[in-house]
Amino acid sequence: MRAERRAPEFGIGTAPTREDYRSRRIYQAGLRVAYEVDLWGKGSYQKEAALARVKASSFARDALSLSLVSEVANTYFKVLLLRDQLLLAQTDVETAKKISAAVDRRFELGDLSLFEREQQAMVVMDAQARLYEKQQDLAAAEGDLAFLIGRPLGLLEISGQSLADLQIPDIDPGLPAALICRRPDIREVEAELEGARADISLARKGLIPTFSLTGEGGYGTSNLSDALAPQSLFTNIVGQLVQSIFDGGRKRGEIAFGKAVEQELVERYRTAILNGLRDVEEALSGVRFTQARLASLDESSNRADRLVALSLRVFERGGLDYSNLLESQRLQFRTRTQAAEARYDRLRAAVDLYKSLGGGLKFKNDTCFSGIITTAADAAQGQTPDAPDAGAAAKPLDATQRQESPKAPRKKSSRW
Repeated sequence: MRAERRAPEFGIGTAPTREDYRSRRIYQAGLRVAYEVDLWGKGSYQKEAALARVKASSFARDALSLSLVSEVANTYFKVLLLRDQLLLAQTDVETAKKISAAVDRRFELGDLSLFEREQQAMVVMDAQARLYEKQQDLAAAEGDLAFLIGRPLGLLEISGQSLADLQIPDIDPGLPAALICRRPDIREVEAELEGARADISLARKGLIPTFSLTGEGGYGTSNLSDALAPQSLFTNIVGQLVQSIFDGGRKRGEIAFGKAVEQELVERYRTAILNGLRDVEEALSGVRFTQARLASLDESSNRADRLVALSLRVFERGGLDYSNLLESQRLQFRTRTQAAEARYDRLRAAVDLYKSLGGGLKFKNDTCFSGIITTAADAAQGQTPDAPDAGAAAKPLDATQRQESPKAPRKKSSRW
C-alpha cells in the first residue's frame, strides 16, 4: 500500500476552491513483477560456471580422501613394521643372552677375560634398550593410526601382526592419457578452468544491452470507499532496454581479469599433468628398485641367521674368538632390520603408485574414461580417429582430443 500527497488536480493555481489547494492522499495496493529476458544466454553461462565450481569442490574432496586413504595405509604398514622390529629386538635380546651365557662358561674355564665378559653384558643391555625404544615407537604409531581412522586408541583393533603376512599387490599403471581422467587434482583444475571460461563469456555478455519487462497491477484511489470500484483498477506494462555508456572501463576490466585467471589456470592445468606423470614415473621406479632391494636383503638376512647359529656352535667348542662372534651378531641384527625396512619401503612404493594413478576413484556419468578407451581401441586396430575441429583443439580440457591430436606426438615410456 502506498500513500502520497499530490498537488491540485489541474495543477498549481487552478483549484476553484480553497479546499482543492490542499494535497490529497492516494492509496494504492497491487503487485509488481519484473523479469529480465535472457536474450544472450547469460543464465546458461552462470549455470555453467556454478556447476564447474561444484565439480571442482567435489574433485578437491576426492583428492583429500585419496591422500587420507594413502596416509592410513602407510601408517598401518608402519605399525606392522614396528611390530616386526619389536620381534627382532626381542630375538636379538635372546641371542645376546645366549652368547652371554656361552661367554660366562668360557670365562669360568679361563678362556676369556673379564673385559670380554663385560663387553657382552653391555651388548645385552644395549639390545634391551632398543627393545624399549621400539615399544615406545609402536605405541606412538598405533595412536597415529587410531587418530587417522577416528577411533580412540582403546578401541583400535589391528589383526595384522607382520609385514610378511601381507601380499604386495600388482598395480597396472594403464595408459598415460588415462591419468588425466583418474587424478582428482587434475580434474579439479580442469573444472576450475571450465568455470573461468564461463565467467569470461558472462563478462562479455555484460557489454550487450539488457532487456527487461515490468508488469504492475492493482487498485488506487484517494477515497477508501471507492477502493474496489472498477475505476480504481490500474495496470501497467513497461519494457526496458538498458545499456551502460560510461562505466570507467569496469566491464572490459572484468573481461581482462577473467582472461588472466584463465591463463593462470591453463598453466596450473599443464603443471598438474606434468606433476602427475612425474609422480607415476617415480612411483614405478620406486616399485622396481625396492623390489630388487627387498630380494637382496631377504637373502642376506637368511645368510646372517645361519652365520650366527654356526658361529655360536663353533664358539661354544672354543674354535672361534669372541670378536668374530660379536661381529656376526651385529651383522644379523643389521640385516634383519634392513630387510624389514625394505619390505616396508616396497609396500609404501605400492601405495605411492596407487596414489599417483588417482587411486580407485570412479566418477559417475563420466565420459572421459570411455573416450580414452575408445581411442586406445582404435589405435590397437590400426584405425585413425577423426581429427577434432579447430575450436575443440584449442581447449586443453578434453583428454580424448589430446590423445587424438596428430600435432604433438609424444614418446611413450617403456615402463607404462
